[in-house]
This record gives sequence, structure tokens and C-alpha cells, in this order.
Amino acid sequence: MKAKHFTILPVLVICLFVFNSCSQDVESNQIASSSKMENSVGTASNNVKARKSNKPGAKELQEKGIKPSKVAKKNQRLKGSNYFNFTPKSTEARLADYLETPIGNPPKSFFLETVKFKHGSSNFEKSSQQQLSNVAKLLAAYQSVKIDIVVYPDVQSNSTLEEKRATKVQEYFTNIGLPETRIGVQKANSRKKPAAVELIVTQK
Repeated sequence: MKAKHFTILPVLVICLFVFNSCSQDVESNQIASSSKMENSVGTASNNVKARKSNKPGAKELQEKGIKPSKVAKKNQRLKGSNYFNFTPKSTEARLADYLETPIGNPPKSFFLETVKFKHGSSNFEKSSQQQLSNVAKLLAAYQSVKIDIVVYPDVQSNSTLEEKRATKVQEYFTNIGLPETRIGVQKANSRKKPAAVELIVTQK
């Protein structure tokens, strides 16, 4: 009987050793699998964040000539009068919004009501500078736009003076670097708006 006990004891020790080794291997494999899964989830999350961060915004799409997404808010403008901080409902603001929207085909007329000339002269009044500067900003921003300038005669002026005045407006824009091919001049065919300066958009 004693001999049998001594024979069984080493076998039990070996079984316990093997069992413990197997348990440690299983636990190690589970830890390794969990670590791999966490790394995979983290990588996937980073990839999603990268794709979101690399997604171009509406303004960038507009600059590339791509229409903004349909999810954009209705009537949301990418530039227009808000972009340039023009006074609401001013001529410059209406012109900016017209150039920004695809709605409305040329020709389209705008009267530059604050552009005035000195009496009997083709020289500008000082009050003209701000509106001319604002229009120049728009022409520089929307480089495909072409315009014509019409200056109507006042009571005492003649056709020669009105042509000089129209040319003066054209020269204001070309002197700051805008191509002359984009700034045309038309002759007024009436006196319905004496001494008025009309800007006609001929191409958007």
C-alpha cells in the first residue's frame, strides 16, 4: 500500500504543474487579444478623426469652384456682403450678394450713388472714394466679373465731359491693377439720371 502512495504522488505534482502552466498561457493569450482589440479600436477612431479633420469646409470648396453641400443652411452665403462687412442694403452690399449667388443672369445694373464729380470736371469729389474702393474689392475678389461704366450727363455737361468721367472711373480700377479688359465704358443714351454713375455687370 505504501508503494502505491509513493507512485501516485509524483503524478499529482506533475498534473498540478501542467494545469498551472496552461492557465497562465490562457491568461496571457486573453491579455494579448484584449490589447490588440484596444489598439484596433484606437486606430479606427484616429482614422475617423483624421478623415473628419481633413474634410474641406464650405469656404474651401467654394474657392475651388465646388458647390457647397446641401446640408448648408438655407440662404447661407460664403462671402457676399457679410464677408466684406458692407453696410446692409447699400449698393456695395447688394452687388456683393448678386455676385455671390448663382441666381440672376447679367446684365445687371447698379447705381453708384455716392460717386460724384466736381462741377464741370471729371475729377471725383472726396465722398466718392469709399464706394469706389468697395467696388474695387469686389472686382478683385470675383475675378471672372466684367463690368461696364455709364456716366449720365448733367444739365450743363456735354457728351465729351461724360465720356471723360466714365473713363475716369475706368482708370480708377485699372490704376490699382485690375485688367482693362474687365472694365468697359458705355455711352449714356438719355438724361434720365443726371450725373449718375451706373455700373452694369456684363459677366459674373
